[in-house]
Amino acid sequence: MDRPSLPPSITRRDVLKGSGAVVAAGLVSGYSLFVPETARAQTPKRGGTFRLVLQSDPVTGFDPHQTISFVTMVPLSFAYSRLVKVKAGPSVKPMTYPIEPDLAESWTQPDDKTYVFKLKKGVRWHPKPPVNGRELTADDVKYTYERFLTIKGNGNRPVLEYVDRIDVLDKYTVKFTLKEPNAWFLDLLASTSTWIVAKECVEKFGDLRKAESVVGTGPWMLERWEPNVKLVYVRNPHYFVPGLPYADGVEASIDPDPSSRLAAWLAGKVDFGPEYQQVVRRLDLRMGAFISTAIYGKYDDMMYGLRGAWVDPEAYFYRPFMPGQPLNILNVNDPKLTDMINLQRRTFDVPKRKQIVYDIQRYLAEQGYFGADGSVKVVSAWEPYIKNYMPNNGFDVGGRLMAAWIDK
Repeated sequence: MDRPSLPPSITRRDVLKGSGAVVAAGLVSGYSLFVPETARAQTPKRGGTFRLVLQSDPVTGFDPHQTISFVTMVPLSFAYSRLVKVKAGPSVKPMTYPIEPDLAESWTQPDDKTYVFKLKKGVRWHPKPPVNGRELTADDVKYTYERFLTIKGNGNRPVLEYVDRIDVLDKYTVKFTLKEPNAWFLDLLASTSTWIVAKECVEKFGDLRKAESVVGTGPWMLERWEPNVKLVYVRNPHYFVPGLPYADGVEASIDPDPSSRLAAWLAGKVDFGPEYQQVVRRLDLRMGAFISTAIYGKYDDMMYGLRGAWVDPEAYFYRPFMPGQPLNILNVNDPKLTDMINLQRRTFDVPKRKQIVYDIQRYLAEQGYFGADGSVKVVSAWEPYIKNYMPNNGFDVGGRLMAAWIDK
């Protein structure tokens, strides 16, 4: 899919000015400035290198079980896979998160607490030591998530802490048994903290902090890391999705200076807007939409914003308001709220669960548990030669780029 033709007078600097003509030509609130056209047949092109700019090196290394930061998770998104993922591409409306298979071929849910995943056969790890291209198996899934749940210092442990047991049924089948029902389980498995990692890398390096330990099954392989300069990725020749990725590689330069990042984009040195979600301009900063209506007693049915790592709404009230959670910095311990949060987890009927989520927000507002938060419309941009692409919330930049191509 392509973007519509734009008047030649609209330039990168016009985007930053936010003029009426630019806003009319584009979209805000998390959408691209350039809206994809309705489907038009195009032949994908192979080759080329995507050029990005990141705000920082992975400051705590490359171990996904030792940080919640985007500066680690975004670089890992090019090299790793997980059981399921959020679907990407221009057909997906930004701020929606449909789930599709990644390493899983299919899954079943025999009951409210049991999920059985069948893995794709023939998936191979990157042809790099110490894994050397061996086939991925159910043992890798079990090892990854048992490490996820037991390693000290994993800030993302709440994502899967309700998992009771992981059983390997055969080489390509793994079963998860939960302690209690959780209707968000598949969404949580699609989190960008749930990358499948190789036991051999942990055994060789002691952890996964070193760049040499980045051996995954994802679309690109980390070829080299030049600290404070750039990360360079090359195509995985054995990627399990036939024909993908289209681009030969990804080069992510490191630049902590916002002005310098913006200058690089204005000069055409990078292909995407220089901030999170490929943003080039933020408009109309104001109080969160829910809060701005709640103070007038309206309590509109809306979620108060998916802002970062988590693409499931539950995380935005489970982590900050459940007793014992590390992010519960206000020390909230409200039995009624706890019961409501647990109830929505056990509710698989989507409309009913939505209503419970809305009720939780009303209760949070009535009790004054959440404070002021920002709500902002954004303008995202990318070069016209980047095809079949659309930004979205979350850290899976690699997942959104693997089916995109460079048309120049």
